[in-house]
Amino acid sequence: KAILPLVLDKREDEDLRSPFEFSDLDGVYGLRLTGEDRVGNVGAPPVPGTQPQHLLTVDRTKPEVKLLAPAAGGYLAGVPIEIHWSAKDNLGMPVNGIELEYSPDDGKVWSEIAKGVKNDGLYSWKAPRITGTDYRVRLTAVDLAGNRVVVGSPRFGIDAAVLEARVLSPDRSGGHSVQVAYEIKNRGFTSFSPGGIK
Repeated sequence: KAILPLVLDKREDEDLRSPFEFSDLDGVYGLRLTGEDRVGNVGAPPVPGTQPQHLLTVDRTKPEVKLLAPAAGGYLAGVPIEIHWSAKDNLGMPVNGIELEYSPDDGKVWSEIAKGVKNDGLYSWKAPRITGTDYRVRLTAVDLAGNRVVVGSPRFGIDAAVLEARVLSPDRSGGHSVQVAYEIKNRGFTSFSPGGIK
């Protein structure tokens, strides 16, 4: 698709040595060079509608990235965990510019979940079968100009089994208040929320 310049901006290179220094605000620029020899012969200057010889994207702005899930708490080993994010850029993101990693030890060591992930904001990751309380996920987003942003999740736990709590007794009570006995099975690292047993 042709990009038509809205403004023609003339700049000169006095020393005639490559490279030519170009600086401007973030945006997409069409570049075309014309030369003038010592006797004044000039190549045809561009006019509105002239196709550029080269397209240049100037982008110094990093993408805006938010990692929405996983959140702090507990997840079940071997079961998919939904990783949610939003990533956008002022000039555009590649279709597959997301990389996902996890750490089982609060960020000391990172392992790849997936590279080249589609930037649609959702990835289903099968949690490892290794239990622990110091898991984290991090996401790296790269825009079309190579600007990179890394964001990480809060710490969360992975348990091997779902907590089971079962009432044992009593069968009857003659008072307003009664002591209820219970047992807990499958106690794991992340079994109890701050609210305890409910």
